[in-house]
Amino acid sequence: MIDWKKYDPMNPPQHWKVYLVTNGKRVISAYLDSDKVNGQQWWEEDQEYLFTGVTHYAEINLPNQRER
Repeated sequence: MIDWKKYDPMNPPQHWKVYLVTNGKRVISAYLDSDKVNGQQWWEEDQEYLFTGVTHYAEINLPNQRER
């Protein structure tokens, strides 16, 4: 089961770390970035596209080789 956390822009997760994120329609891997002009923005990990409307995120925790 995925441990989803509600995204709170006032208390954001770690920047530049890849998470699973959703906007209620899609689930993708993305990272959070920010700048002075645009504020906080989620970017798709592979395609470098802005992903808007993020409502929830989850840490990615894959099993290591020994657990398989």
